[in-house]
Amino acid sequence: MKDGIVKWLKIIRLGTLIISFCPVVIGIIIASKYVDINWLIGIITIITAMSLQALSNMINDYFDYKNGIDTPQYNGYEKPLVSGILSIKEQKRNIFIVLGISLVFGFILVLEGGIPIFILGVFSLLSAWLYTATGYSLSRLGLGDIFVFILFGPIATVGTVYLQTGDFNIESFWAGLISGSIATGVLIVNNIRDRETDSLANRKSFALRFGKRASEIEYFIFILLTFVFSYAYYGLSIINFVCVFGLILFFMLIKAKQEKYNIILVLTSMLNLIFIILLVLDLMINNN
Repeated sequence: MKDGIVKWLKIIRLGTLIISFCPVVIGIIIASKYVDINWLIGIITIITAMSLQALSNMINDYFDYKNGIDTPQYNGYEKPLVSGILSIKEQKRNIFIVLGISLVFGFILVLEGGIPIFILGVFSLLSAWLYTATGYSLSRLGLGDIFVFILFGPIATVGTVYLQTGDFNIESFWAGLISGSIATGVLIVNNIRDRETDSLANRKSFALRFGKRASEIEYFIFILLTFVFSYAYYGLSIINFVCVFGLILFFMLIKAKQEKYNIILVLTSMLNLIFIILLVLDLMINNN
């Protein structure tokens, strides 16, 4: 039982799912300013978002392994297919299991939110498939940064608030831009780390097109955007401090060696947790 759970946690890459978890929580916090939260819908929203990201992770692992891209010397996390704890047949079965979970919970959200949530759900599902699975995948075309920014930013936050309130909310849009900037920062670190394997996969990431230094500048820009977006809506606020923490990570990034990228990747994803804490503190300050 325990081994099975550990195996599944590796399959879905649990540590990466913070990227989909956080913007939904941010949306719930924002919605709480206007309505009493429907926690059942909130929990289902979290499960759906995380299952869609897990699905994308699994599809990515499946096709990278099938195409001979991943190797035992892969410089990131342990991949179940490469390490031999999972067969490609089992991975295909598991993909359909997680797809089923995404569809079941997504259907509940569509019943709650109607056509707008259906459109967002279809877009998210297609993105999970198209990121890696085709010859014209988003990662091969170098469009991953844009889609991560949108999917794990305003789509997640705006959609979450809409499910709770039935309205589109401007704060959720600006907060989503902050969250999306952080998520894109995570992808940038990932792409810097994976330049060698991405080259083998013919993925035209920003890091491969323009080099490591340009990607570090891109990271810096998205960190600065967290301040721009937070200031645009909240003005001078405690929320602006997300940028300060991000700048610390930027200076770590430009000095990092290959073995340190995973640490910076995790710390960058934690910026969204810091954003959540600051958002709650801002809410408490303004309510007093």
